[in-house]
Amino acid sequence: MMYSAIVLYLFSFLLCTNGFILVYDSSSYDNSYIPESVKYAYNYYSSNTTNKYNVDKKSDDFKVIPDLLPGYQKIKNSKVYKKPVDMFSGRLSINEELKHSLYFWKFNREHIDKDSDNNSLVFFINGGPGCSSMDGLLLETGPFRVDGDGLLTANEGSWHMQSDIVYIDQPLGTGFSTKLDSTEKDFDFYDTDLINDSSKNMIIFLIEYFKIFPQDKHKNIIFAGESYAGQYILHFINNIWKFNKMIDEESNKQLAKINVNTAMLGNAWVDPVEQSASYLPFFQKEGLFKQDNFKLKKILSLQEKCQQNINNMNIDDLVSDNDIQDCDSIMYQFISSVFDPTIKDQKDKCLNVYDYRLIENAPSCGMDWPYELPNLNKFFRKEGVQDALNIVDTDDDYDTNDDVIKWTECSSKVGSFIKQHNKDTVPSIRILPGLLEQGLKLYLFNGDKDIICNHLGVENYVKKLSWEDKQFDESAVWHEWYHESEVVGSFIKDRNVVLINIFNASHMVPYDKPLESRALFHIMDMLESNDKVDAPASQYKVETFDYNLKKEKIVFIKDDLPEEFLDEDEKEPIKDSESEQSDDEDEDENEKEPVKEHENDDEDSDDESDDEDDEDKDQPRAQTQSPLPNWLLTLAFIALFVYILKHLFDTIIKKNYFSKDQVHSQRLHGSEGSNPKQIHSKRLNDDLEPGLGNSEFDIELDNNELDSNVLDDLDITKD
Repeated sequence: MMYSAIVLYLFSFLLCTNGFILVYDSSSYDNSYIPESVKYAYNYYSSNTTNKYNVDKKSDDFKVIPDLLPGYQKIKNSKVYKKPVDMFSGRLSINEELKHSLYFWKFNREHIDKDSDNNSLVFFINGGPGCSSMDGLLLETGPFRVDGDGLLTANEGSWHMQSDIVYIDQPLGTGFSTKLDSTEKDFDFYDTDLINDSSKNMIIFLIEYFKIFPQDKHKNIIFAGESYAGQYILHFINNIWKFNKMIDEESNKQLAKINVNTAMLGNAWVDPVEQSASYLPFFQKEGLFKQDNFKLKKILSLQEKCQQNINNMNIDDLVSDNDIQDCDSIMYQFISSVFDPTIKDQKDKCLNVYDYRLIENAPSCGMDWPYELPNLNKFFRKEGVQDALNIVDTDDDYDTNDDVIKWTECSSKVGSFIKQHNKDTVPSIRILPGLLEQGLKLYLFNGDKDIICNHLGVENYVKKLSWEDKQFDESAVWHEWYHESEVVGSFIKDRNVVLINIFNASHMVPYDKPLESRALFHIMDMLESNDKVDAPASQYKVETFDYNLKKEKIVFIKDDLPEEFLDEDEKEPIKDSESEQSDDEDEDENEKEPVKEHENDDEDSDDESDDEDDEDKDQPRAQTQSPLPNWLLTLAFIALFVYILKHLFDTIIKKNYFSKDQVHSQRLHGSEGSNPKQIHSKRLNDDLEPGLGNSEFDIELDNNELDSNVLDDLDITKD
């Protein structure tokens, strides 16, 4: 048993550390081509094309009367929150002939620091593809949450306290960006890819938006989003910059460029290779994968197949919606494998793929999360709400159907059209190095409890990024982030890339940690205004607060931490060290020498915690010089040799002498003549009901009953 456990661990570790791409740089992809969609948008802009549905409209036509929103009047202001007063909402036409429009809801910034200008504008986009950004507004970063009665309540961590913010339902067909002409063919309505359709529509939207809100034209634009928005946003910025380049080349001073230079991506899907291969290493790192896992062999087999598929892939064949065969299956096999199906209370249980701290009933596994999702539909269905938000417009012929629109969190048609036709859009990781070379400021923030777009996969691809002829710096150190004097996360920085991990947070960081997520803006401000943080190996920590922002600071670490920054338990070892040094003054020089040597070791150590330093002071030599026992090395060698023999038997002898159709595991395949139970995605068949939403993966049980093997065999689709 010990042999197999050691071997399986070594084998899985070797598989997990193997990758087929060593570095991502701008030379591996020619991004100079300007697509026809960008040329179309430029011609639309330069010719000053008017849209009859927008031409006479001003910002006041989109004004929202807050008191008409259920629950708004009862919301109280606090030290950290002011309920929004200036709100604008409605559908903005992007195609006059086809009556295509995108829905938005905008909030002006409420909290204005005396020392700062209101000069930033966030466009927030949820993922899917096809999931409404009303998720982001009412569950994450917006000014409101919704209670069980469908009434608005305050979100004290709202981002509107830091910036103007606009939530957009896109692509077409998402949320309230619905089809207005019921006779229109689906192929003429839904986006088929991120470059030719989605990017063009986003640029046209921005052109029309700035006509309505000209005061926003010169603000610093930040694109923010989560999950599949890691594909949307980077492609949008890439094509917006190509659009700006055309303005420069034509020397048309009458045209204003779109001033976007920053991306904030939360648990984002950017690199299908590194992120698909990260599931098993992530489970191991988080201590979730045990050697007594009853699906251990099956999961390791999937990991081997996953890695083989990755190794055999041609990077030029990858598109943004690539499913790496067998890789996603690792996740879905694992989330049920931590429960013992023979125990009544654990039967048909699984981990939530968006927050592994949560236990769900199969086949949900996260589809019904966040649990407040049904509240959103209660709000949007209340009488007068869609009127107040200018969603239903009875004054013109724009919308021939003036009935209340049923809000659906995610649309399967949006996802399926992109998935079926998105053949020319490379994964955004391919264009990212070029964007970084052009100056994109990239902030990647990740909840550490998310499985589906976990922080380890993000860290793996970040460390393979190379721009300006230099890879992400190996000497870059992790910095602690204190919020309200508690450690809430850590981050690593090299030039214009910052990777932030937020502790005890899920796939939707602002949902779990609203105040901390808003403090990301404070971190951005501090890092961009202090040149000392530019050295990747620079030692410092940051401290942020809910309010009284003047206390926020970067604390640089030299020989010792500043007294004011240390907790009481951290101060004690320093005092002991000083006392010990004083006592040593009466001893001879030979007795003082070990202390000096240890002090030099401390000065040379990289990014070790104070607790580790204290342990080293007690016994530095014993920990660094003691070798592994010879018997353990011998045992490991024997185990590895035995495994190699077994592998040769399995792959050569069995392959030649046993039928491929022979069933070897009755548990996995079921008894002869029975149908195995499978989990399918229904995202391609029907519009998803609330609860299936910010999800990239949705699953549905094929059989009517669940049993102990309910998640053994899976057929899944990643959206």
